[in-house]
Amino acid sequence: MAPLKILLFSLIPKWINIARLPRALQRVGFEVGVACAEKSYLTATRFRDQTFLLPHRFCGKATLRQLLRIVDDWRPDLVLATDDQAVLFLARVDERIRTTPRAETGEFAALLRRSYGNPEMLLEATSKRRTLERARTLGLCVPESCVVDTTAAALDFAHRFDYPVVLKRSFGFGGGGVSICRDESALLHTWRQWRWRYQIKERLHTWCDLLCGQRAKSFWIQGDRSITINRYIPGVPAMCQIVAVEGRILGDAAVYKIQCAPDEKGPSSVVRFVAGGEMRQIAAALASAWKLTGFLSFDFVVDPAGRSRLIECNPRPIVLTHLSRLAGVDLCEVYHNHFAGLPAPAEQERRELDVALFPQEWRRDSSSPYLLSAYHDVPWEDPGLVYRLMQQ
Repeated sequence: MAPLKILLFSLIPKWINIARLPRALQRVGFEVGVACAEKSYLTATRFRDQTFLLPHRFCGKATLRQLLRIVDDWRPDLVLATDDQAVLFLARVDERIRTTPRAETGEFAALLRRSYGNPEMLLEATSKRRTLERARTLGLCVPESCVVDTTAAALDFAHRFDYPVVLKRSFGFGGGGVSICRDESALLHTWRQWRWRYQIKERLHTWCDLLCGQRAKSFWIQGDRSITINRYIPGVPAMCQIVAVEGRILGDAAVYKIQCAPDEKGPSSVVRFVAGGEMRQIAAALASAWKLTGFLSFDFVVDPAGRSRLIECNPRPIVLTHLSRLAGVDLCEVYHNHFAGLPAPAEQERRELDVALFPQEWRRDSSSPYLLSAYHDVPWEDPGLVYRLMQQ
C-alpha cells in the first residue's frame, strides 16, 4: 500500500515548533510534503519528501491558487496547518469555498473536510475570547474574563477582581498580545499603547485594500481583534495536546511548563510530562463541541488547589507533537494509524520526564542545569536543521 501523503502548510517562516514535525511524521509512515517560504525552518530539515516554495511576499489569492495546484499535482491525503496564520488562512479558504463553491475548489474542499472534520469551527478555536465563551457554556473551569472596548470597562474589571489582571488580544501566538498588568498604571499604559497601534493598523489595512482594489492580507489571516481582560490565576502553566477525529479523542499528552522564555507568558523552554487528568477532560469537551479533526493544543494554569483552568486553544501541532513518544504515547503514530486504517498503537506506560527544548533553553541560559539534568532535545540526526536553529 502506498504511504499516506501529508502536506505541511506554513506561513510563519521562523516558527521553531514545526521544525521537528516532518521527522516525526516520516517515522510513523507518512510521505511528507512542505509548502512554505524559502526561509522557513521546514526547508532546513532533511526529513521531507517534497518541497513547494511559497512566495516570500504573502498574497491570499496567489497562495490559494498555488495550494490548489499542489493538491491537483501531488494529491495529498491530508493537509496540516503548522502555525496560527496558516490555520486562519485555511479557515478563510473554507469560508470562501462554502459561500462561493466552484468546480476547481471541490477537491480542496474535500481535503479540508477530511483533514479538519469541521473546518468552520477553526475561527472560534483560534480566538481566545470565543474559546472561553464556548468553555463557559459547557460548564468548564476558566478564569473570570470579559471583553473590553473602553478604558472605563478595563478599570472597572480590575477594581472588581483586584490586580494583577491580564490583558489579551483574542488572536495572538508565542506569548504576543498578552500583558500581565500588576497595577493601574501598567493597565492604562498597555491599553493606550494597544489602542494606538490598533488604530494605525486599521488605517494601513484600509489603504492597502484601496490600493489593491481587493481583499488583502487583513482578510486572509486576520483573527479576532477583540481585547479581553482576565483575572490573573497564580499557578503552574501547562499544556495538553490531543489528536481528535470529528471531536473524538484518539490520544493525548500533557506537560507543565518548567521554564519559559523570555518570561512567564512566553513559549516553553523546559517542559515536564505529566498525567493529563482534568486537562484531558476539558480538551475532550471542547473537541467534542467543535467536532474538529487533527491536532489541538490547549493552554492551562494549574492553580495551587490543583484545578486546571483553561486559558486558550491552538488548533495546530505544538512542541509536544514530536516529543510525546518519549512519555509513552506517539501522537503522530496515533494520527497516522487512524487515517491509514491501522490498529491504534498499544498504550504504553506514561512516565514523567523533563525535556529541555532546543534551541529555546540553550538560548535562554547556555549554562542552564536543565541542559544536563533533563533530556536535551537536540536533533543530532538532522545537522542542517541544528545549524539553522543555532543561527536564528
